Amino acid sequence: MSAKSITKSERRSADPLPEWTESPLRDLLDELETGTRPRGGVRGIRSGIPSVGAEHLTDRGGFNFESVKYVPEAFYADMRRGHLRPGDVLIVKDGATSGKVCLVREDFPFAKAVINEHVFRCCPRRDIDSQYLFWFLWSKQGQSRILENFQGSAQGGINQRFASNTLVPIVPLPDQRRIVRVIEQLAARVDAARARLAAVPTILKRFRQAVLAAACSGRLTEDWRNNNPEIEPARTGLNQFDHSRKQPKGKTTKPKAGELDVESMPDLPETWVYRRADTVVAADTIITYGIVLPGPEVPGGVPYVRQQDIQDGGILVGQLRRTTHDIAAKHGRSVLAEGDVLLCIIRHLRVATVPRGLDGANLTQGTVRMRPSEVISGPYLARFLASEHAQAWMKQRHFGMSMPRINVEHARAIPVAVPPMAEQTEIVRRVDSLMKLADAIERRVALAQARADKLTQSILAKAFRGELVPAIEAKPEAVADLARAKSVVWRFEDFAAVQAEIVRRFPKDPTLGRKKLFKLTYLAAALCNAKTEKPLKRDAAGPYDGKLQADTESHAASQRWFTANKAARDPGDAHYRPGTQGTQASAACKALVGDQWARFEALLTASKSWDSKAAELHATTHAAWNSLVAEGVEATPDAIVRRFFEWSNEKAKKFSKWQVESAREALVKHGLVPIGRSLVVDGLGEPELFTASNT
Repeated sequence: MSAKSITKSERRSADPLPEWTESPLRDLLDELETGTRPRGGVRGIRSGIPSVGAEHLTDRGGFNFESVKYVPEAFYADMRRGHLRPGDVLIVKDGATSGKVCLVREDFPFAKAVINEHVFRCCPRRDIDSQYLFWFLWSKQGQSRILENFQGSAQGGINQRFASNTLVPIVPLPDQRRIVRVIEQLAARVDAARARLAAVPTILKRFRQAVLAAACSGRLTEDWRNNNPEIEPARTGLNQFDHSRKQPKGKTTKPKAGELDVESMPDLPETWVYRRADTVVAADTIITYGIVLPGPEVPGGVPYVRQQDIQDGGILVGQLRRTTHDIAAKHGRSVLAEGDVLLCIIRHLRVATVPRGLDGANLTQGTVRMRPSEVISGPYLARFLASEHAQAWMKQRHFGMSMPRINVEHARAIPVAVPPMAEQTEIVRRVDSLMKLADAIERRVALAQARADKLTQSILAKAFRGELVPAIEAKPEAVADLARAKSVVWRFEDFAAVQAEIVRRFPKDPTLGRKKLFKLTYLAAALCNAKTEKPLKRDAAGPYDGKLQADTESHAASQRWFTANKAARDPGDAHYRPGTQGTQASAACKALVGDQWARFEALLTASKSWDSKAAELHATTHAAWNSLVAEGVEATPDAIVRRFFEWSNEKAKKFSKWQVESAREALVKHGLVPIGRSLVVDGLGEPELFTASNT
C-alpha cells in the first residue's frame, strides 16, 4: 500500500501543519519482529533476562512487572531477534489483548530484555519519532486501524501483514516532535487529574467508616444528647424488654445468659449500653441461619437470599433463586420479614436490610437473620453491624483458611452498642445525610473519570487531524516569531515536575533552599517561553510567589516526587529530599521542557556552582530585562543594569554592575534571551501582555 495524501478538508484544520501524508506502518519501520522462548516455556526459571509478554503491557501504554518472567542468559545470547531498546513500540500479536500498544521509554527498568512470540517489536526509522508513532497507534483511530486486520475467533490475532495494511498519518520529523511535546504536556495533566480522582474512592471509604465509627460510639450525636437531657437511658428500656420476653408457653423469662465481650470495643456515653445481639432482637425470634440444602431452582417457588445476593447494603432481588414450598416450610424459624437485618457470616461480613415485598422469603446457611425489636431499630442495627468496630470484632473470630467465617454463636454474641431509641432515630438520620453526600461525590467523581478517559483520546484525535499544533516554517526567524506570539501556562503541577528534576540533580545540596529552587524553576520556565497564571511577586530576593511554591511542594509531596526537609537547620543540611516517584516526575519534566532539554541540562550544570545569591542575581537580571522588552524599551546592557537596581534598595548593597552584566551574558549563553511575552512580575512591564489568551 502506497503513501496517501490527506486533504485540508479531511483534516478540518483551521491552522494546519504542512501537508500530511498517510504511509503504511511497515514503511515507517526499520525492523518488525517477534521474539521467542525456550522450548517448553519459561515456567520455573527464576533468573536470567526478562522476557516481556502481553501480560506485561498496560492499558495506559506502559508496563507492569509485578510478575517478571525470564529466559536463560545462554538462550538470550543466541537470540537473533526480539531484543528491546528504548524507542521500540510494542504491539500485542494475539489473544484477548491483540493490538495493545506500549512504548519502551528511556526509563525502561531493564538494561537487557526481550519479547516473547506473542508481541511485535516495531523499531521506527530515524525520521520517525517513536513517541509520535506510539501515540497514534495507541489512539482510538490507531487501534481501530490495527484491529481491522484481526483474524480468528477463540484465540485470534494479527500477523505481520497488519503493518502493511495499517496507515499512519505522517508529517516532517520536527512537526512530529512538536506534536509529541504538546500531547505529552496535556496527557501528563490528564494523568495527574486521573490520579487525583483515583484517590477519591479510598478517601470516601475512610469517610464512610469514620461516620459509622462516630455514629456507633456516640460521638456523632454528642450535641443531640446535650440538647435532650430528658431522654431515658437505654438501660431502662432494655430492663423492661428483658422482663417482657416470653417463650412459647407464655412464661416470662430472661434470655439465656452469655458472655459479653467488649474488650476491643470503644467506650460509650452514659446513656448507652452494650448488649449481646441475641438479647436485643425480637423476643419471638432467634438469630439463625436458613436453608442448608435448597435444591434446584423452582420457578414460582419461595425466594431465598444467599450471601452473593447482598451488595452495598441491599439485596439483589432480581437474581434471587427459589426453592420448593415444602423445603421452605421446614425452615420456618428463618422466614424473612420486611425490615429484618441480614448478616453474611462466610467470607465477607456484608449487611443488608430486607426490603418491602420479600415477606415470607428465606435465606441460606451463609447468612443469619436478626429481627429488630422495641429496643433496637433495624436501620440502626444494620449501620452498627457495618461499622468498623463491629466488623473488626467479627474478623477477630474468623476461622477457616480457604473459607474464613464466623459461626452463628459468634453472631449471637456480637456486642451491640444500644442507644436510647430516640437517639437511634437521630443517628440514622445523620448517617444517611452524610452517606448521601458521599454518594453524590462518588457520582461526580465517576463522571469526571469518564470525562478524563475521553479527554486523552480527544487530544489525540485533534493532534492527528492537525488541529492541536499550528504550523512552523523550519526557519529560525519563524520560530522566533512564534515564540513572540505564543507562550504556554505553567501551573503548580508543572512547577512540581520541573522542581522534582532539579531536586534529583542536586542531591543533598544544602544551598538548594526554597528561593533558589524557585529561581531555577523561573529560569527553566523562561527557557520554555512559559508563563504563570498570575504575575509573580516583586520579592526582595527576585521574582517569587510563596503560594505558588507552597502549592508546588504540596503537589510534589502528594505525588512522591520530592519532599521538603522541614527539619533542616544546620548549614550542611539538605532542604529537599528526592521522592520515590522521581522517574514519573522526570518524564513529565521532559514533556514540558521538550526540545529545550539540552539547554535546560546546561542550565542545571552551570547552576550547580551557584549559591542562593547567584540564583537571585540571574533570575532578577532576566526579570528586569524581560520587563524592558515587554515595555518596548531598548534593552541595552546599561538599561538592564538600571532596571536591575531599581528592583529594590537592597540590590545595590548585594551586587555590582559587572555582576549584573556577567549574569546577562550567562543568560545569552544559555538561550535565556527574554522576549517580553512570558513571565511577568508585578509592577514591571505591561501585565496585560501576560494575562492575555494563549493564542
